[in-house]
Amino acid sequence: MTDVIVGKVSRLPQHSDYDVSSLTSTAHLGNKNVEQLWKEMKARRQRLFLAKQNMANERKALRDLRRRKDEADNSFMNMLRLIFIEGRQGLLAASHDSIKKSFAEMQSLRFDYHWHESNYEKLELTLDDEEETLNNIETRFFSLLAAGSTRDDFETDSADESEEEEASKPHDLMGISRDGPADDTHPLWQDLVSAIGDLNNAREEHDQLLRDHGRHAYDIKIKTSVGSKPTAEEIEFMDEFPTEERKKREDVERLTDEVDRLRRLCEQKGAMKKHPPFIIAYALDPNIGEDMSLDDPQPDSKARDYMQFPELVSCPDFMLQEKFPPTVEQQLEEAEKLRSDDPSKRMRLHEAKKELDISTLLSRGFKNKSDFITQWLLHHLRTSPLAVELLYATFGYAVRLRIQNRHRWQKDVLFHWWRDGAVRPPETFIRPLTGSGVASPDRMRDTIQPSVIVEPLLPASASSKAVTEASGRAFSESMLLETAVH
Repeated sequence: MTDVIVGKVSRLPQHSDYDVSSLTSTAHLGNKNVEQLWKEMKARRQRLFLAKQNMANERKALRDLRRRKDEADNSFMNMLRLIFIEGRQGLLAASHDSIKKSFAEMQSLRFDYHWHESNYEKLELTLDDEEETLNNIETRFFSLLAAGSTRDDFETDSADESEEEEASKPHDLMGISRDGPADDTHPLWQDLVSAIGDLNNAREEHDQLLRDHGRHAYDIKIKTSVGSKPTAEEIEFMDEFPTEERKKREDVERLTDEVDRLRRLCEQKGAMKKHPPFIIAYALDPNIGEDMSLDDPQPDSKARDYMQFPELVSCPDFMLQEKFPPTVEQQLEEAEKLRSDDPSKRMRLHEAKKELDISTLLSRGFKNKSDFITQWLLHHLRTSPLAVELLYATFGYAVRLRIQNRHRWQKDVLFHWWRDGAVRPPETFIRPLTGSGVASPDRMRDTIQPSVIVEPLLPASASSKAVTEASGRAFSESMLLETAVH
C-alpha cells in the first residue's frame, strides 16, 4: 500500500502558486495539497520514530540508575546495620565521613533517577501528541485521496463476479457506459470536503493547545514542589492561554457552522454523494458508529443465493406478480412478445428459458433408472441453493482449486452433467457381489478407476471437464447417500 501511494504521489503534476485561489476551491483538493500532506506525514512519522528512540534511551538510563540506586541504598543500610543493630557504637565516629559520603551519593542517585523519570513521563506525553497529530494528518490525507481527482480505481471484484454482472446487463442500450456514469465531483461537494478538512485541523490545533496547557501546568506544579521557578516561556504561555484558547474555540465554532451550511446547500442542490468515504460521513454524522454497512441488515437469503449462482439456482420471480401467476410457458410467451428494442427482452427470455428447462426436468422421458437419477439430481441441484453450496464446497475440497470464474464454472457444471464419468450405463451397476452384499473390489476398481484418471497435460477444456467430473461424482455420491438414509 505504501509503494502504491509513493508512486502515486511521485506522478502528481506540479502546479504553480497562482493555481490555488482559496481554501475552499477545487485546487485545495488537488495534487499539490495531497503531495504536501504526504511530505508532512513522512516528517511526522520520522519525529515519532525519534521520540520512540529517546524513550528507549531513557528506559535504559532508568534501568542503570535503578541498579546503582539500589546498590547505594544497600551499602548505606549495611553501614547503619553494623552501628545500630550489631552494637558497634565505636564505628560511628570512625566512619562518620564514610556515612556522610554514602548518604550524599544515595541522595544524588535518587535525584537523578527522579529527574530521568520525569523526563520519561514528558516523552510519553510527547509521544501521545505525535501519534494523535500523525493520525489526524493521515485521516485528512486519505480523505483527500479518496475524494479528490487523484484517486485510482482499485479493482475489488474478481473476474467471476464481473462476468456474472455482464450476463445480467442488457447491451442493447448503446451509448450508455457499461461502467456507469463518470464519477465527477461537484464543486459544492469539494467545498464541503475542504471545509471538513479545515474543521479537523482547527479541532486538532485546539486540542493541541489544551494538551500544551496541561503539560505546562504539570511542569509548573513539579517545579513548585521542588522549590524551582517556572521559566519565562511557561509564564508567558499561561498568561496568553485564555486569549489563544478563545480564538481556537471560535475558529472551531465558525468552521462547524460553515460545514453545516455547506451540507444543507449540497442537500438542496443534490450534490451529496450517495456513499461518501467513511471519514467524511463520520464528520457529517458521528452517530453512524465505527463502521458503516451499505447492505440490507437482513438481506433475502434466496435472492443472495440467486445472485451468487444465477445460472444454476431457480428463481421464479414471476410467481410473485400481483395478477394471477402465469405458468412458465406463459412467462416465456410474454417475454417473446416484447419489442426487439426493449432492453429487458434478452434477460427475460434467458430467465424464462432457464425456468422452463428446470420445470420440465422430471417430466421428460428417461431411458432407464440411471438416467432418471441423473435428471433428479440435476433438478434437486437447480431448485436447492443449499445443494449448490454443497457442490461448490465439494468442488473446492475435492479438487483443491479456487474457482476464479464462477459464471464459467456454472456453465461447466451444466455442460458436463450429462457427459462426465458419473453418468454410467445400467451395465455398470450389474456386477457380482461378495458374500456380504458388497460389490467386488476388483470389479469396482475396474469400473470406476478410468473415470478419475487425469492426464498430466490437459487443454483448458479437458482440465475443466476433469475437475467438474471429480466434484460431480462427490456430490452425486453424497446426495444418493443422503436419499438412502432418509
